[in-house]
Amino acid sequence: MTSEPISSMSELLSSMEPELDLDKYVYCTVPAELPRRLGTKATCSFRESEGETLILRSAEAEKHHLALQKDHSSRTLQFGSDRISSRHRW
Repeated sequence: MTSEPISSMSELLSSMEPELDLDKYVYCTVPAELPRRLGTKATCSFRESEGETLILRSAEAEKHHLALQKDHSSRTLQFGSDRISSRHRW
């Protein structure tokens, strides 16, 4: 059974379902070469003038003895991307 494509922003927004990840995440800023040496599994990383900032699960940061900042949660909005109309300009 296939649903009709979504063609309005309000319908798209109302169809989204939040999903909470129960893991806690932290930001860690480390020297640029350190993540590759440690083999960390960052969810995201970006380079800054002071080093590389990683977003890691708290357990991963603790495993590598990295300085932790405040814990954060992750939420994702799930929706059926196959239902978005390709003819509509968002």
